[in-house]
Amino acid sequence: MSTHFKKHIDKELIFKELCQLLKPKLTSVENTMEYVNIGECGLALEFISDWCTDEEPPITLTTHEVLKIKEVSQLVNKNDLWIELLPILDDSEFTVFPKEQLKNVHSYLKRELINNPTRKEWISKTHMTIEEINSIE
Repeated sequence: MSTHFKKHIDKELIFKELCQLLKPKLTSVENTMEYVNIGECGLALEFISDWCTDEEPPITLTTHEVLKIKEVSQLVNKNDLWIELLPILDDSEFTVFPKEQLKNVHSYLKRELINNPTRKEWISKTHMTIEEINSIE
């Protein structure tokens, strides 16, 4: 089996796992598999992220879900996409979210704010969430 083919199978499998995890909250999440099947995994993950933040009624995510999205985002070279989902982390998860995962996120937030000042409100919410998680003993 070629390395390229194996990587595609791995990405497909991990996306299927993510879709199964998020399906109870995002009914259309499986539609992203169409993008995964044609090799547009980054775009598929961006759709998932957008749906998570734009879902009506609003949803919250668990630590497990955010960390699964982080795993997928690293696999498809969208390393910081998961950080954008911290504002929808369920408040009850703040005490269990691993603080070591939050190292170096501030540099991403600064970079985003500089590159796109119109996103200031969302980046501010993300920053406040990180501060709350870090303040829990």
